[in-house]
Amino acid sequence: MRYLFPLFIMVAVSVLITTIFIIQGFTFNFQLEIVPLIAFYVFTDLFRIKKSKIKLVTNFAGAVPIVVFGAPYFLPFIAFFSSFFKKHSEGPDLIKRKLYGALHYFVMYGVAVYFSDNVRNPYIALLVFAIVAKALNFIMGDLLYAYIRKKQVFDSELLKVSGIEFIYFVFLAIYGGLMWRLYELGLAFETILVFLLYPVIVGIVWVYVQFSNISKERKKSIERIESIREKA
Repeated sequence: MRYLFPLFIMVAVSVLITTIFIIQGFTFNFQLEIVPLIAFYVFTDLFRIKKSKIKLVTNFAGAVPIVVFGAPYFLPFIAFFSSFFKKHSEGPDLIKRKLYGALHYFVMYGVAVYFSDNVRNPYIALLVFAIVAKALNFIMGDLLYAYIRKKQVFDSELLKVSGIEFIYFVFLAIYGGLMWRLYELGLAFETILVFLLYPVIVGIVWVYVQFSNISKERKKSIERIESIREKA
């Protein structure tokens, strides 16, 4: 039952976002040029980086190029279908969890696109996009979802992950601003080079989180050994 009211609100917000996009002139004219961008987004969405048991929002690396290369209105719909149709862990409320996750990303990116779309400076536009997306992700994906799942809402590990995500979002936004500027100047080769570094950045975050997880497990093992010695 805890899913019903949040889902109702998110559906209402999604309908409002879609209506605003249509009023602003968005049309569903699909162009083949964005297929590689969709493929990259799906790749980043499927790529899992987990710190402890908390999954980082890796698909932001796939979202930025879609905004940069002129298809921001498509992004919420791409995010919705990518999230809904990817594999979720089995268990109770599977459909509700899938729908919640899909609507979460639709609202997150839809609102972020709305607030950043009219900003002409690419760096500021992508910073606005990143901050709004991260704020909504924290509210819907962390706080509200923890409440729905009857878990501790404010958790130190959750805040650490959220901090890592914020740095990750802002860095990609600034880097995306550079890619946007190069694209506007018609520097195709340089633009491609910057774009190709996006999966590298995702990989760096993965390595950092893996080392952090190993360090945490090592610390726990040492604490357990010391506890056993004290009891002996």
